[in-house]
Order: sequence, then C-alpha cells, then structure tokens
Amino acid sequence: MRRELWALVLMAVTAAGCGGGASTGASPQPGSAPGKSGDASGAPGADSAAAKASLPSQQRPEQLAADAFPDLSAGIAALRAAAGERDNAKVLGIAQWLQTHHGEAAIAPCRDLLLDSGADPTARIAACMALRSLGPAAAPALIEGADADVETVAANSVKSLTALRPVAPGLLEQLTHWIDHPAPNVRRAAIQSLAIIGTKAESCAPKLLEILNDPAADEMLRGEAKRALKAINPRRTFQD
Repeated sequence: MRRELWALVLMAVTAAGCGGGASTGASPQPGSAPGKSGDASGAPGADSAAAKASLPSQQRPEQLAADAFPDLSAGIAALRAAAGERDNAKVLGIAQWLQTHHGEAAIAPCRDLLLDSGADPTARIAACMALRSLGPAAAPALIEGADADVETVAANSVKSLTALRPVAPGLLEQLTHWIDHPAPNVRRAAIQSLAIIGTKAESCAPKLLEILNDPAADEMLRGEAKRALKAINPRRTFQD
C-alpha cells in the first residue's frame, strides 16, 4: 500500500511539472516536488483551469556535484535507489544531474527502467521524471511507457510527455488517441493534459464533447472532460 501511495505522490509531482502550459519554449528543470510528508499548496498554471487545483509544495532538488556518480549507469542505479527510499529531493536531484551531465545519452537507460516490468513502480515513475527533463528526444520512450503494465506508470508517462519542452511533435494527436486507452488512469491523464495545454488544444474539443455528452460515460471522466473544455474555451458554457 505504501508503495502505491508513493507512486501516486510521484504522479502528482509529474502533474505539477506540466502546470506551465504547452507553449513554453524552455526545458523545465525538475525542481518541484512534494516532501515526504506529502503536504500540498496551490500553484496555478498559466493556461490551465485544471492547474488551479492544489499542487505539491515546492521542494528543491538535492544539489549534486558533477562527480556525484562515476558514470551514467551509476546515476541510473542511484535514481532507482532513491525512488526505493521514497526520497523525492534525491530523485529530482539525480534527474537534474542526468540532464546536466549526460543529456540525451540518459534517455536509453531511463527508457529501460521505465519499461522494466520487474522494477519497483516508484523507480519506473522516477524514470518518467528524468525523461521529462531530457527534451523531445525522450518522447518515443514516454509513448511506450503509456502502455506500461502498471497504470500509475502509464499515466505518469502521459503527463511526462505533456511536460516535455520544447513540446513533443504530434502531442495533441497522441493525447486524443489516449482518451480511448483501456486503462482509466491513462484516459484521465490524457484529458487532464489537454486541460493543462488549454486553448492550444482546441482541435481536441470535439472528442471531449463526445465524452461530456455521453450519459453512459464514467462520471469522473465526464467531469475531467468538462474541466478540459472550459480550459480550452473559457468563454463558452458547457452543460452536462
């Protein structure tokens, strides 16, 4: 149970990282995370109604020296270990270290960890957090992660893809595709990501309207669709 709860905490961290909207040009630093106590505070995004909900409190990544680890493989092993210890600051610090000192070379080993069905889900989610700091070249790995065998891992992959800067090519098409994903958490993550993107996701509105107007659809999913539509078209009133 504790493992599942920490996986959900990391999922919230990934969601917080998406909160700036999809129009930002610079790659985000992985510097916001909940502490081990899981406290939260509000931090609204610029172009998102969904981001007005409570987000994890600010936490700085642990600052690591350039020689903190002897090589890339040691850094990945440390990422796995920090996730196992539920040390958010260390996870964020290692993600930052990988970005700074190895860049795109870190994508392949992070992908391997993300897709490792035998790994602790928290370590796999930590790999998502590292990948989202590595730019659009990490997009294929995160797309693969959306079909992970653990829903929280798959949903984190979706939100991490949304957080990539510059924005991953074909992002809106991919999110629209995931609205029909068989895993409920992945569907929700896709819709929440569209809410975060906001007005730039206008082409996805028809699909969201289908969900909102479907009385047989899951009520929680319909609620997410309504929030996303309000973020996409703030001037329009959407009725259930």
